[in-house]
Amino acid sequence: MKGSRRSFLRTSGSLCLTSPLLASRAEAKTAPGNNAKKIRIGIIGVGGRGTGFLKASLQMGAVDVPALCDIRPEAVQQGADLVQKSLGYKPEAYTKGPTDYKRMVVRDDIDAVFVTTPTVWHGPMAVDSLHAHKWVFSEVPACNTLEEGWEIVKAAEQSNAGYFLAENYCFMRDNMMVLNMVEKGIFGTLTFAECGYIHEARTLQFNEDGSLTWRGELNSSKTLIGNTYPTHSLGPVSQWLGITRGDRLTHCTSMMSRSATFREYATQRFGPNSTGAKASWNGDTCNTLIQTESGMVIHLRFDIASPRPHNLTFYTLQGTGASYDDEAGMYIDGKSNGWESISGYYAQYDHPYWLKHSEQAKSAGHGGGDYFILQHFYRCIRENSTPGIDVYDAVTWSSLIPLSAKSILEKAAPQEIPDYTRGKWKVRRRFEWSKA
Repeated sequence: MKGSRRSFLRTSGSLCLTSPLLASRAEAKTAPGNNAKKIRIGIIGVGGRGTGFLKASLQMGAVDVPALCDIRPEAVQQGADLVQKSLGYKPEAYTKGPTDYKRMVVRDDIDAVFVTTPTVWHGPMAVDSLHAHKWVFSEVPACNTLEEGWEIVKAAEQSNAGYFLAENYCFMRDNMMVLNMVEKGIFGTLTFAECGYIHEARTLQFNEDGSLTWRGELNSSKTLIGNTYPTHSLGPVSQWLGITRGDRLTHCTSMMSRSATFREYATQRFGPNSTGAKASWNGDTCNTLIQTESGMVIHLRFDIASPRPHNLTFYTLQGTGASYDDEAGMYIDGKSNGWESISGYYAQYDHPYWLKHSEQAKSAGHGGGDYFILQHFYRCIRENSTPGIDVYDAVTWSSLIPLSAKSILEKAAPQEIPDYTRGKWKVRRRFEWSKA
């Protein structure tokens, strides 16, 4: 770990195959405000994230909402009330159990499906939606097993629809500016990156009566250990390094600390005989080292248990020409006089995509990222174009979930990372976000 991180804590805040079906839709769906036909969406999971995306989409004037799905009728009702208020009708409700979404995704009046459910459902729901030839907007991660990753890839390649992973951290201002600087050659030859999801989330594991929320059930599951939430960290770094687009992740090794914080928290709050006090929790912190084909090294960290302020932007990038550290700032060899604030480089290196949409994005969550993921997804559908975070990116980043677990169970043994592109990483070009 870097000395600055030891010394203080900082509080901070797919494949889209061209098809006659999608081509005809794209012709009809030009940008909203130009007599555009609205994109017809169905949402699976009308909780906090699903409701947030529904509200934002309605405010953008981009959608019709024929159907909503959730195992909780009251959640669907709340979403339906929003649609009624905005569009003057109520969508059809699908509330008959955890697989009722399958009836919704085959509707012929839906173009795109939002998968905003607990993470264990993301893979199966994306596969079923793609098989129904619906565009998929998936919350992160994409999947929890290597096999699910291959199933999503196969479904996306066979579908005449597209897949987009809604990784909003990729669109934070500083992350996009670093990407712009990489592509302009400021960093020279890249050698090392560090990233981490450091977000204390003790209260999110428990209901008021001490029972476990769905997050608590996942984080105390013996089948989900290690880094269970890698994409917020790995997404921006993978874009900087050109992962799946000129380079690929080859192997990794992981180590996990013992579990202590969640159990002690549950014992103090709910008593020694509570569910949380007796649960078998995931370790408090997981550290993974990843090697790339070109020889770069990535340090990936995950910790949602330890009592420390949320570090929203835990990133480092080093190359032969410059270094970036989210705490220290920027250093450009031969130009900088020590570490300099990254804000001093905005005027010269702000990403064109960020500048184009910064006014609309400034009030959106996750540093504007929540606006960008919706804007990009709807544009890809209207234009029948490949998303900048596609199925290969999604499953590659998510593969660290099962691989970190396997490495931990095998005493930090190295694990091979699948090449979900099947060699296409050698010819896939970086996505041109400046043109998005």
